[in-house]
Amino acid sequence: MLIGPAYYFKADGKESDPKYNLSVAIPNFSDAKYGLLAGPTFTLVYATLILFTGTLADNYSRRLIFSIAAILWSFTSIGTSFSHTLLFISLNRMMLGVFEAFAPPAAYSMIPDYFPPEKRTTANAVLSLGIFVGAGLASITTIIIGSIGWRKTYFLIGCVGIILGIVALIFIKDPIRGRFDPKKAEPITVIVTDTDEDELRKPPTPKESLLKKYLNGLGALIRN
Repeated sequence: MLIGPAYYFKADGKESDPKYNLSVAIPNFSDAKYGLLAGPTFTLVYATLILFTGTLADNYSRRLIFSIAAILWSFTSIGTSFSHTLLFISLNRMMLGVFEAFAPPAAYSMIPDYFPPEKRTTANAVLSLGIFVGAGLASITTIIIGSIGWRKTYFLIGCVGIILGIVALIFIKDPIRGRFDPKKAEPITVIVTDTDEDELRKPPTPKESLLKKYLNGLGALIRN
């Protein structure tokens, strides 16, 4: 959800019309507040949460994470289309950062399980290409705003995003984790003797919580 085209819209004498210019429609929307909204409001939330969402992608369905996140961040565009205050726009912008933080870890995590090692570089390049091409195509919103206004533009973009998220939910399949990893050696049969019975009676080691896994992963990252 880019707010720049709607905030700085200037074309055909419509720059003072609240239908086409977000800065006119929203009271007290100054350049300084736009700077905070376009940058830190989104970036800080996104950058903080993406450290944790990677842990979720390691433990839950990446297809569900990616698709549901796309649907939810599209709702923030629809929410923006109904905004009448800077506070409500800011909340939608923050929630955009929350939901978008779920997408990259899930997407990049699926690539090694979809493609063999010799094709992963190309797959990652195509994914990165799509991200930057999509950002470039966002400038087209200026043309759409000039035709139907910024509120209808945000609503339209949100609806398209929801449809694409549902399509992804239906057609994207969760690949088998570690599909192309080297095969593990066959398990060795162990004969249990009487002296091992006490060890077998011990309760199983509890599974690590998501928070502990996250902290362990963050610690390993810092050490490396």
